[in-house]
Amino acid sequence: MMNKYLPSPLFLSLLLPLLLLLLLPPNPALAQSTGKISGRVVDASNGDPMPGVNIIIEGTLKGVPSDVDGYYNLLQVQPGTYSLRFSMVGYTTVIVRDVVVRTGLTTTIDAKLSEQLTEMGEEIIVTAVRPIIQKDITASLQYVDAVKLTALPVADAREGLLVQAGLFLDPIPVAGGLGSAGRGEQRYSVRGGGQDEVKWFIDGIRTATLVAGRADWGGSFTNINIDIIKEVQLMTGGFTAEYGEAQSGIVNVVTREGGDSFSGNFNYLYGLPGQRHFGNYLYDPKTQKEFLDHTLPDGSLDPAWWTPFRQAQIYDYTKIPDHTLNASLGGPLGSIAGRPVNFFAATQLRQQAYALPRPRDARNSENVFTNFTTKGSGWNLRLNAMYNRDAHSTLQENGDFTSQAKFYRGWGSLINTSTYTTGLHFTKVLNPSLFYEGKLSYYRVEYRELPSKFTELGKSALPTLFGFQRFDGYEDEPFDQFTPVRKSSIGTGDLSLTGGLHWQVDRNNLIRSGFEIRRNTYAERYDYRLTSYSTDERLWLNRGLHETFHPWQIAFYLQDKMEFDSMILNVGVRYDYFNPNRDWFV
Repeated sequence: MMNKYLPSPLFLSLLLPLLLLLLLPPNPALAQSTGKISGRVVDASNGDPMPGVNIIIEGTLKGVPSDVDGYYNLLQVQPGTYSLRFSMVGYTTVIVRDVVVRTGLTTTIDAKLSEQLTEMGEEIIVTAVRPIIQKDITASLQYVDAVKLTALPVADAREGLLVQAGLFLDPIPVAGGLGSAGRGEQRYSVRGGGQDEVKWFIDGIRTATLVAGRADWGGSFTNINIDIIKEVQLMTGGFTAEYGEAQSGIVNVVTREGGDSFSGNFNYLYGLPGQRHFGNYLYDPKTQKEFLDHTLPDGSLDPAWWTPFRQAQIYDYTKIPDHTLNASLGGPLGSIAGRPVNFFAATQLRQQAYALPRPRDARNSENVFTNFTTKGSGWNLRLNAMYNRDAHSTLQENGDFTSQAKFYRGWGSLINTSTYTTGLHFTKVLNPSLFYEGKLSYYRVEYRELPSKFTELGKSALPTLFGFQRFDGYEDEPFDQFTPVRKSSIGTGDLSLTGGLHWQVDRNNLIRSGFEIRRNTYAERYDYRLTSYSTDERLWLNRGLHETFHPWQIAFYLQDKMEFDSMILNVGVRYDYFNPNRDWFV
């Protein structure tokens, strides 16, 4: 039952049309995925402004004329590297190469046109020089494009970002609560903030759950195939009004689209097997204390210690290699109502060997990404879809040193995570200085945790009050620890509608407004902590709510980016509203 003092979902749904009519859209999740090119065109002979010059991005239909003062603004430009053509009857055409556009930033390209002295079509080729200081950066920003990512020894977006300045990867896997490493998962932080304080976006769609920010199943989705990435923007401070919730960082991933001709990529990476930790091999009978303490005078192992059960827990974890297979394909798909449709699809299959023994021999993941794009006169339509499956396992649950359970793989548990994302993005250009966009998106994470085949349940003669895992015959060994094994089934995610209006009022002011309405879901089917002394579910410790509820979020913002020769200002106002849509303790 909803709190009577908070607006109902019906009220929020009625509020949406009003917001649309007022064109005061809002949004924390309508993250920018395009940039802008602007500048001035003058006569090379006298420096006078030149109105009516055609400025076109080569290879596209995107272009604008210069105004009466020679200024121009090209909005909604996808990040990338372009060639810009300046042309006017009676003047030599100027082509500027290597024009780099970044998400959310303005690239300034000025041009000087000279009178054409002959009837031959002359062209002047100029190479753009990127300024040492990007004047309109008012936040702490880093950019990583596809070229940089492919040059790094990484397989996904998360690994590529972890080598950037301002990010810290804790080398020791630790356990913990919201935002920590999860169970045996290395944690990362931005500006000292936890993982729950970093929000990830894919093409402006937030891929982060409202709750359960564990690194190995919740928080933000980060296993993004490197083949789908066009650019990654990392913002670590100075957030503008369009962003909400994040405290430490914003990661905005812009994905690739299919072109007018077919192109693809295929690569396979093989990681040699071997020992991935310092020190001796954990099962070396010549160096490990457990073996030395139980070696008989004849050199054999004490059969009372070297039992079949203990032997069944051991596998050679140094013999497992890494495999990564990436494949992508994009190009024309056909046409709908006479309008061309392009597609891009990519997949990744990956096996990662563990550094230390775990219930699973290796971590296996697979993901598929695809998008379809079409465009008409002044509008673009894009459909994205992504699926990721991760088969993981924990080594420990209580934060102790991870090699303690080398003779009992059942000390950890299995974690199976499936992630689904889909989004429909529509953009309409009303005139060269005004366009609006809307996104309908769905994000879902399904999480399962369960004991492995190695876990011994209901067999301990040493039960504890809290049901921790203790095992007969292991009491004097370091892995006799107070640690639980969980059995959980949880689904979480959101259905979101976002929209935005972008208006270049004049050459100095770019106004953005946006809205977001999100219906979140937290579905906890069951969440138990298993005991070591009983398989009776009535005796398992229930640590969860075992119910489903749907919190609501709504937000809107209004922002003005003011660009002057001597000063850049981002000024905005934002409103956030949250309704848990649930009564507590009643």
